[in-house]
Amino acid sequence: MATYKFLKDLTIGHDKGSIKVRVSRDWDGRKTNSTYVSKKNYLLLDEEGTHIQAVASEYSLIALFKKQVKTGKIYMFSDYIVAKAADTYRPISGEYVINFNRQTKIDALDDIPIIPRYKFEIETFEAARTKEGDVVTLMDVVGKLTKYTPIQTTNNGKRNVQIALTNERNETMKITLWENQAHDFLQLRTKYHEKPNIYVIVTSTTTKLVSEEHVLWSSSSTQLYFNIDHPAILALRTNSNMQADLVPENVPSLTRQIKTTTEDVEKVTIQQLFDAQLPVGKDAIAFFTEATVVAILPGCDWYYMGCSKCSKIINEVQQCSNCPNNKVPPIPIYRVTVEVEDATSVTTFVLFDRHVKKIIKVSAQHILSNDKDTSQDMIPPILNNMLVTQIEEVHVTNFNNAQPQAVILDEQVDNDNGQNSKDDSENKRKTPEEQNGDPQPPPSSITKPSVVGEAPQPRGYNPNMINATSQANLTVFTLTISG
Repeated sequence: MATYKFLKDLTIGHDKGSIKVRVSRDWDGRKTNSTYVSKKNYLLLDEEGTHIQAVASEYSLIALFKKQVKTGKIYMFSDYIVAKAADTYRPISGEYVINFNRQTKIDALDDIPIIPRYKFEIETFEAARTKEGDVVTLMDVVGKLTKYTPIQTTNNGKRNVQIALTNERNETMKITLWENQAHDFLQLRTKYHEKPNIYVIVTSTTTKLVSEEHVLWSSSSTQLYFNIDHPAILALRTNSNMQADLVPENVPSLTRQIKTTTEDVEKVTIQQLFDAQLPVGKDAIAFFTEATVVAILPGCDWYYMGCSKCSKIINEVQQCSNCPNNKVPPIPIYRVTVEVEDATSVTTFVLFDRHVKKIIKVSAQHILSNDKDTSQDMIPPILNNMLVTQIEEVHVTNFNNAQPQAVILDEQVDNDNGQNSKDDSENKRKTPEEQNGDPQPPPSSITKPSVVGEAPQPRGYNPNMINATSQANLTVFTLTISG
């Protein structure tokens, strides 16, 4: 009987030995904006339950492997190269990947029941929401299908389908399936047309912030599994909270909408904004202003450690006083101090987490994990991508019913699907005092702007700052005006 290695024993280098594995998944790899297949990817699974990604990259190899290697079958592969896995967008955890070459030998074997058919690295919905911007290892999730949309086309011509899954805690996770995965879903959905209780495993997703909520996006390696024989699906099927029959609902959209208007909005400068006061009897007034981010200020921490659920700064015992039941560890959250200017004045803004990520496309955790020289007080070079960001809209409102006290912007955010964010009523931000449940002090005479925002400010921050959050084409900020 031929000898073979277990996947856990592989080391980097050219290996002429053999591995006995089941092909658990396969998918085509394509270069950006290309229609032809540039590589064929596989997930291999051995009898110990270890899995690894394998790749055939040459055109002749792609054709050969497509012909000889089938998903679900058992093979003995010999003569291959073990290399370091990619730094990002890994379909599974693991440090290695197998590269097949022209010398690789493929021997088909009879089925071996001891080798599992599937293996997934399933994340809870709660954990998935904390991984916005983390693209090192992609995530698998499972849930009961409750809603889905028809295929939609974005402004840039990309097609997608949105689906909603629920878990045993009755939590919902929305997933956007792009291009091939959108068509795969609709084909599977046709097979299960009008049937109740569809349980779905979606693999290889990333977390995005769209319209003020965390959703998952598919990747090129995403696969969909409906009602398969797997412990994760069996656990949901037998859970008492999931027993009711449910036929998934076809809905026009799953994306939240924002109601905004720009009619009759006065255009003002930064200097005029400083002098803004609410008219008698009004709770809010909107302005347009144009300013440019011209510098990132040194000497200010560019992130803080905050709650992964509400983003509030953690306390001295590394817990969130606002979310006592949140068991997820704290995460680094952007808070970048920038200088902005227009023709009339210069001031300081603070840009918060979700808006920084809109511009530079990575999380603070990703920067810290991949740049060992970065520290809390050392600005990483990637943050320079925020320079020349434009400010466009400001709303002046108040935090009590007596006197004007704050400038707050209601967001008007274009997401990647060309749709807008929340209703205006949900967009008003709270001061740190309101977040802590403490009343604000009574208004006094006019003073310089003081800081309000999404998280309490640390000691040492400039009390004349405007507190800002920035997006790729829109900056949102708050400014306190005592009056």
